[in-house]
Amino acid sequence: MPRKQLIFLRGARQLITLRGPRPRRGLQLSDLSLIRDGSVLIDGQRIVEVGSTRRIENLSRAKEARVIDVSGKVVLPGFVDAHMRLAFAGPPLRRFEERIAGAPVAWNEQGERTPSSIRAIPARELRARARRWTYLAAAAGATTVGLHSRQNLEMEAEIKGLRVAQALAGDPVNVAAVFGVGVPPGLDRPRAEERALEVLDKLGSRKSLCYAVEVELGRAAFDVAAARRILVSARQRGFALKLLDHGDETDSCVRLALELGASSVERLGKISEAAIDLLADSQTVAMLLPGVAYHQESPYPPARRLVDRGAAVALASGFGPTLSPGFSLPMAISLACREMRLMPEEAIAAATLNAAVAIGQGDRIGSIEPDKQADMTVFDVADYREIPYFFGVNLCALTIQAGRVIYRAGAPPPLEGSSDRSRAPLESRR
Repeated sequence: MPRKQLIFLRGARQLITLRGPRPRRGLQLSDLSLIRDGSVLIDGQRIVEVGSTRRIENLSRAKEARVIDVSGKVVLPGFVDAHMRLAFAGPPLRRFEERIAGAPVAWNEQGERTPSSIRAIPARELRARARRWTYLAAAAGATTVGLHSRQNLEMEAEIKGLRVAQALAGDPVNVAAVFGVGVPPGLDRPRAEERALEVLDKLGSRKSLCYAVEVELGRAAFDVAAARRILVSARQRGFALKLLDHGDETDSCVRLALELGASSVERLGKISEAAIDLLADSQTVAMLLPGVAYHQESPYPPARRLVDRGAAVALASGFGPTLSPGFSLPMAISLACREMRLMPEEAIAAATLNAAVAIGQGDRIGSIEPDKQADMTVFDVADYREIPYFFGVNLCALTIQAGRVIYRAGAPPPLEGSSDRSRAPLESRR
């Protein structure tokens, strides 16, 4: 009888492992460590064996495992969407129509619900709204999301939002929560900074609510001095640091990120050649958000130059009702290839292993290797290059997070809060 905790993914046409150095840089980004006719053996939440199907199927433990036949398909590490906004607000549909008619894009557009109304909504309802998006991300192959909560620096709403993010962990995806700090409409910089520091004081005794603090820098956000003060305060409280470029102070954003040792700096549509060189010589990851550039009609980051100069590049969706309404990392990968001139293998590595490094989890997820967490996705394609080629189409057949099937094409979604996603149908046969 098969042992329940053992799963044997058998016979992938292409098994992308991404074994090797992390983060990937330069030519390394093109090395997917691909195994043809590859298989994976999972024991509980961990990967125990990776290799050719002939070798794995002859192992004694493989003979005891439940089999998922992935013949003819591509298996790769679960996508790590390192930047998704915690979405409670409805989309600004009227503003969308105005933009179609020619109105200018505003970075800080608001959704149809404000933090004041979020305070009045029961946490269970907020969780259900947010879970909808994380489940759809899982259906597109994501197993981990960096969930950014940005509730206009209103204390009660910020804490409530981060608690909702915490409650979503493992249901269905792994969550790395981030406290996002910007200058909300109606507040000037000094008052916004004051509020940000007040929230940080509160979060200092609640470090389990988020692992990182991200500060937005630009003319419509914080200046360098204010951003530095907020980030130094966050670092003193033990949080990882991130910066989000508004597009008009890109080089200053990069320099501050390197000065403070930020784990990532995001967007980078107008980065200079000098700043690219600085970033390439650092440990800070360049987090690129092609979906944001597409939706905001702003310049795409120079991904090709960043990679060629040796910067560590990662991809994320940048999903949020106003920032970018696309939650699909395959679509972000397609945009990265078509608009930013990354090769398919580079874009896939950027959305998996390098994205895992950007959220501080590269030693645990982002590649398919023994002793790592069993996070992977199966695409119903014969070649990994089909993933970016067929844009706007979901070809994800199966998503596994921590050894559990959390999505299967054609199957109903798991119940909210279910701890046994293994009940999702398995395509098992000998």
